[in-house]
Amino acid sequence: MELCKWCGKDRRQLSKSGVQPEDEIVFIDFEGAKLCVTCYETATWAVENPKNCADCNLLFTDEDVIQALLSEGGYTHSTLDRLKKAASQGCVLCRIFLLQDSNPSSDRHAFDLTLFAERKKSGAISDRDIDLLYFRSNHLTVERCCVAVSASAESNPPSTQISQRPSLRNLLCEETFQQGRAWFQECLQTHSESKDLAKAQLPTRVLDVGSLADPLLRVYEPPKPTYDDYINLSYCWGREQFLTTRKENFESHKQSMNVEDLPKTIADAVLVTRGLGFRYLWVDALCIIQDSLEDKMNEIGAMGDIYNNCTLTIAAVSASAVAEGFLKPKPKLIAKLPYHIGDVVGEVELAHQKGVDLWQETMYTRGWCLQEYLLSPRVLLFTNAEVLWSCQTSPFTRSDNTHVTYGYDRSEITSSPFRRLRSHIFNNTSSQTHSSPSSTSTSTTEEFNLEDYKDWTSLISNYSLRQLTVPSDRLPALSGVAGKYQSSWNSTYHAGLWSKHFIPLLSWHRSTYDKHALELLDADLYKPLPKWRAPSWSWASIEGPLEFEFQNGYAQTSTNNTHNNPDKPKIIPDHIRAKIAAGQLKASKSQPPRIIPPPR
Repeated sequence: MELCKWCGKDRRQLSKSGVQPEDEIVFIDFEGAKLCVTCYETATWAVENPKNCADCNLLFTDEDVIQALLSEGGYTHSTLDRLKKAASQGCVLCRIFLLQDSNPSSDRHAFDLTLFAERKKSGAISDRDIDLLYFRSNHLTVERCCVAVSASAESNPPSTQISQRPSLRNLLCEETFQQGRAWFQECLQTHSESKDLAKAQLPTRVLDVGSLADPLLRVYEPPKPTYDDYINLSYCWGREQFLTTRKENFESHKQSMNVEDLPKTIADAVLVTRGLGFRYLWVDALCIIQDSLEDKMNEIGAMGDIYNNCTLTIAAVSASAVAEGFLKPKPKLIAKLPYHIGDVVGEVELAHQKGVDLWQETMYTRGWCLQEYLLSPRVLLFTNAEVLWSCQTSPFTRSDNTHVTYGYDRSEITSSPFRRLRSHIFNNTSSQTHSSPSSTSTSTTEEFNLEDYKDWTSLISNYSLRQLTVPSDRLPALSGVAGKYQSSWNSTYHAGLWSKHFIPLLSWHRSTYDKHALELLDADLYKPLPKWRAPSWSWASIEGPLEFEFQNGYAQTSTNNTHNNPDKPKIIPDHIRAKIAAGQLKASKSQPPRIIPPPR
């Protein structure tokens, strides 16, 4: 039975009250709830005439109310009938509580509304450091609607009592650029593990973005070698056609391009590059001649170095297509309430509690984006909620203490979305100088580092969750990361498997326990590919989430009898970064390695 969320009446009751015949009554969507026509008109008027009711104004101006909010029994705010009346008169918070109550009962208005506050769990700056409000109808025992509480730090005394800060409503502002510059300078000056900022050689082409107010930019081909700072853009193209550099417009792009002609994501990247104080930006769509096979092969082969040598990468985390952009205005706050406890006077801001599951954001579902993130020394991540910073020393840094929460508690197969390459892998040094080998390894020719091995299997499992527009890119899109491991391991790379761990890496199989992995991809998985791209013994030969039987490592039981001997796959050209043309595996009798069980 469908009810109007505002008045609580069903179609029959509305018809009896003389609104209109029952079969003609419709419910209209409003802020996630269904309303009858009359209540929809009331709610629309309330939105246009916002004000706080007396009950809501009392929440942060009375010490007894605050203590009740924090108590186990909560604070009785009002009856739901009073809530409806206040919402009808324009109270925004009452409207939110009214519409978000999940109680389906037709007599829910007979219940009181009990509010609860949650004190900050760690790092609280006072005994009144509230970061969350939520409510329950009396007959329910679970939380229903959560509202984040924050206090602006600028000339607002309540910020000395409440530590949570509001996130920016619009990321296209000087405050965003200031924060980005501050993070960059901190990394440059204090992060010993971050890559040294010796100016790298510019790629074959970059965008010369000019000044902040300049409407024009151009494709620039620097003389070789030219050493300077440059920014990269990591983003998702999407399926719609957009402006790219091609043979026919290459010369005109070298003369000038108008920012207004660019798709929104690239235009936003130009603005951020300028705002951060840099001149050069690398974007694959404009810096690679898209209809030149020779140019694409050369530049895609250099992609790993382009990201690894950049000063900073801008990551459009949430944009699912290049036309979306990433500097979009954020949802408005719910309300501002007065704060007056003792001599502390000001206001607090209320906003919907924002939870972000990064594994479902576009950047974490795309194949190329994995190595673009891992190879970049520094990344400025633009999510739907706020801007984040990631580098080798600080994999996850956020601005102040906003109300945004990040859900990324996944199985070991996926690891944290903020995980970086280990320092010796990133810096192309031998793992033997950084950590001791497994105590059970008896290899005399190659040192075995268990953590490195586990990182690789976890990385491949993560990568298998991701999609590629061009299926044949499965190996090239990870080739830059593979090059890092090759430099550190000094091992031969065979279509995604390493000679030093070849037999245990053959233990890959389709994922059997990660339901989240299956949710991310289409249901039509693990079927033979229409076009061959890798030998059948390689994980790159299939689509779909996979894991390794030897996911947590292995202990060699014998080395003298191990004779795995894969023929070197034929590739075009003969390079770790190219696509494979053929590959065979020859194996003789060997004693299999012993599985190391996962830690308990």
